[in-house]
Amino acid sequence: MRLKQRNMGLFMMVMLGSTVTFAGGKAHAADSIQVRVENHMVRTDTPPVNDDGTTMIELRPIFEALGMKVTWNDQTQEATGEGKGVKITFRIGDNATVINGKRRDMPVSPFISEGHVMVPLRILGEACGQHVAWNGDTKLITLTKKIKTYKIFYGNPTPAIIEQMKAYDLVVIEPSVYRQDQIAAIKSKGTIVIGYQSIMEIDLHQQQYVDRLQDSDYFHDKNGDTVYFEEWRSYLADLSKSHLRQVLYDQIELGIVKKGMDGVFLDTVDHIDSYFAHQTDYQERLRSSYVELLKRLKATSPNLYLIQNNGFETLESASLPYVSGVLWENLFKYSTTPDEWTAEWLQQLTAIKEQNGTTIFTTVPNKEAQYISENIGFPTIINKDSIYNTW
Repeated sequence: MRLKQRNMGLFMMVMLGSTVTFAGGKAHAADSIQVRVENHMVRTDTPPVNDDGTTMIELRPIFEALGMKVTWNDQTQEATGEGKGVKITFRIGDNATVINGKRRDMPVSPFISEGHVMVPLRILGEACGQHVAWNGDTKLITLTKKIKTYKIFYGNPTPAIIEQMKAYDLVVIEPSVYRQDQIAAIKSKGTIVIGYQSIMEIDLHQQQYVDRLQDSDYFHDKNGDTVYFEEWRSYLADLSKSHLRQVLYDQIELGIVKKGMDGVFLDTVDHIDSYFAHQTDYQERLRSSYVELLKRLKATSPNLYLIQNNGFETLESASLPYVSGVLWENLFKYSTTPDEWTAEWLQQLTAIKEQNGTTIFTTVPNKEAQYISENIGFPTIINKDSIYNTW
């Protein structure tokens, strides 16, 4: 088990903080706006309101979607959300909020609209550790947990390793070597736990999975031969086959979701872009089949956190609405000079991050590259060889 490699160069850019705003004006409703919190849509009784460029949002459904307890003090006119180590209090008419005992100024004071407390969206989201994104094309506001630290580890767990995992915002693991109680222990401090699953390769290490497959689930070239990757002991899969998608779905449901993991790391998707680059009709068929699998996973587990490894063209054209993150593995691996491809995708992925709240993860070869990647706003780890079996 591993991740895919790409040849990358160096690209520097300065990120400016984005704001979630609609067209100017005083406190008018933006009733076509939708809100998504941590992978699921949130219904508000009162639509978001634009108050002089600040987006005001109904407090209670957002707090509750983030797993926080909400209380209202009618005497002091204060609404408080508490949970996950955060306590936030908004007072009607007060242009400052109190976050864990510290006051923070706000551009607009909270007010009541149609019986609901309205507060500045960005203040609320960032105080709860969320990245707030606005997509003007889809009119979608997205709140996603800010991931600052993550770890990929496919080795066997020990009590010491499980304890250390709790310090990360997110970990990617090999699900077959973990018990349900071990996963619960990792999650006890708020760590997001993601299970690995190869999509476009049939990994011979996963024997129970392999045993369920049919010959047609393997991709066959024009000569009828299968495609074998000797380095990784795996075969190229044919995701267009419904039987393979069913086996993949069952594998994820039983081996990842039922064990209590938060999401899936979708590896080897980049084969759709690279291996089938000159077979555009078949490429589109594979992308449609991939989206069909993602839709089914989200239909049964709406809050499933999906991270796609590479496959940027497939991400942009097909899978973006369904994934919470994408990994760019081996960014800046061989050169400190950006090529055209690298520069273009850095710009496009940064735009995707800002507009959709999609987390862009990276692996890099050294500290210099780590510094640059993190300054762009990408959670980053150092890894030189695409092997993740050592803690």
